[in-house]
Amino acid sequence: MKYTVSRCPTCGGPPVAELNTVPVFAGLVENEDEGFDYSGDSKVDWNAQEAWLGENGFTAVHCAEHHSWETAVESEPST
Repeated sequence: MKYTVSRCPTCGGPPVAELNTVPVFAGLVENEDEGFDYSGDSKVDWNAQEAWLGENGFTAVHCAEHHSWETAVESEPST
């Protein structure tokens, strides 16, 4: 894929990671107060993983030096 800002503004390095969101379904159990607590079990839906997008529609990427910046995605990866 291609990013509008393809080099770290701080050090000039390329992005090595993109911030993604992954839905997690956290298990619940009913408690004595007629409420619910987390059960400790979670199911991750890896098939729904996608790039995080901010309010401006940009994603966040990180370089090897742990700097981060937001950038637009110019094109999606080819399959």
